[in-house]
Amino acid sequence: MIEPSIGYIQTLFIAAATFITLIIVTFYWTKKTSTAHSCVITVIFSGINTVAVPALLSVGIDELTLIYTSLPFLMAVSFFRRAIDEVIRYD
Repeated sequence: MIEPSIGYIQTLFIAAATFITLIIVTFYWTKKTSTAHSCVITVIFSGINTVAVPALLSVGIDELTLIYTSLPFLMAVSFFRRAIDEVIRYD
């Protein structure tokens, strides 16, 4: 069995921490959400993605691995943004 590299383990930790932060921020803001707060959430998500991508590349993760590891993250962002829009619509 191939041992995972340190960069891969760091990537998993970064992805897990980012996802947990995403969930916490999303549920915190949905309790008192408005259109302005939704814009703030979108900016936060974009910032997390902007910071996470260079960090993952700097630990030696190649682009193909980065694409495969960021797809679930991007899908989660899309899901939470839709959930927030639904909360705003029915609130």
